[in-house]
Amino acid sequence: MSKNTLILLVACLAIVGAAIFSQRRPEKGELSGPRPRPLPAITKDTIVDLKVTLEGKTTHLKKDGGWKVVEPIAASADEQAAKTAAEKLEQLEFGSVVTDQPGRHAELEVSDDKALKVVGGDKDGKALVELLVGKSVGSQTMVRQPGKNDVWQVQGAIKYMFAKDVKAWRDKSIATIKRDDITEISLEGPDGKVTVVEEKVEGKPSTWRATSTTVPLSLVDAEVMQGLVSGLTSLRASDFGDGVSLADAGLEPPTARQVSAKLKDGKVVTVSLGKAKGDDYYVRSNQGPGVFLVRKFGIERLLSKPIDLREKTISDIKVDDVAKVEVMGTDGVGFTLERNGETFRVIKPKGESDPAKTKAVASSFASLKAWAYADTKDPKVTGLGKPALTATVRTKKGESLTLVVGNLKDSTDYYTQVKGKPDVMLVRKFLVDRLRKKPDELKGGGHG
Repeated sequence: MSKNTLILLVACLAIVGAAIFSQRRPEKGELSGPRPRPLPAITKDTIVDLKVTLEGKTTHLKKDGGWKVVEPIAASADEQAAKTAAEKLEQLEFGSVVTDQPGRHAELEVSDDKALKVVGGDKDGKALVELLVGKSVGSQTMVRQPGKNDVWQVQGAIKYMFAKDVKAWRDKSIATIKRDDITEISLEGPDGKVTVVEEKVEGKPSTWRATSTTVPLSLVDAEVMQGLVSGLTSLRASDFGDGVSLADAGLEPPTARQVSAKLKDGKVVTVSLGKAKGDDYYVRSNQGPGVFLVRKFGIERLLSKPIDLREKTISDIKVDDVAKVEVMGTDGVGFTLERNGETFRVIKPKGESDPAKTKAVASSFASLKAWAYADTKDPKVTGLGKPALTATVRTKKGESLTLVVGNLKDSTDYYTQVKGKPDVMLVRKFLVDRLRKKPDELKGGGHG
């Protein structure tokens, strides 16, 4: 390589290096290090004291083993909510200053009268972060330090993490139960008592067996048990019954129901259900002294009566086993289906029929199940003294079952009874409607 070529190469490299340096060098006035921030960085797990003032009311939380509410009431805190709030204060990412004009504080909701005030402290109570939290703008939240004019941007919409009243900061879990720890469940109320144990076989769904009961219970309804277990493991309060006595809440003794779960370790968790208060029920457990309010829909499964645990399958006759179906209404209008090879035809009244529609009727007996036992057997209420519908299915083996259908209850369920059996059950309307067909509805073409 010649001397001139070497000099030219060095010069080119110098020019390229200068260009790169000039591109990477900060502009005049731009910081080349970390962005400035109004607060020093906070070490992880340092904040163990939180004070949140929302609309003039302050909630004070402390971490002592777990998070607790200490003001304005002493109670367990929502562990996840408190943990998330503390971690967010430790991880705040500041952007730039939006304004230093006090006249814009109200607009950005960081004025003393509009802002949400948050104070995070260490184990000695020393405030490590103190902010007035304002409105969110896009993916940023406006914040200001008390006594200072600068309004800073913070990364993320963080206000919702702190904008909670004392009720929202409190722990709403009533009983802590893991599904896999449950081995036995007991129900007790004014209508009886039952205890069932879970029996597990590897590779098969769990079954339940009654070990003691005050009502006839040969087979246990697996769906009801699934609902009971789910209700116990997901039980959460909607509000708190602070100040109400156990007697006034109907919890001493429980007026509605007492549900107990025995766990693998031998411990028993008991949930007591008391009086109704509007759409809520008073509830407590033996895991703590608190009285809670739970929405009715949140405990409906726990309100199950012992009789509700009884298996409610009415018919499980598969369509391949059906030979004939006879359906008759109170108006004397009905039909009879008869097997015709792999399909069914209407033989009474005579006429054309759609094989798909007739087979759908015959298939109705394959999984016909009630959802509950009726509270009454009074024929005047149930309508079973003069049924609205009777449906008889006959099998290839000559066996038969007759379903008697009475009045419609609450527009959703029919009172039903299997002929020759004493139990009156409630069957969902849509299941009965599969059988409530007029002969014309079984025809093909443009008929229903």
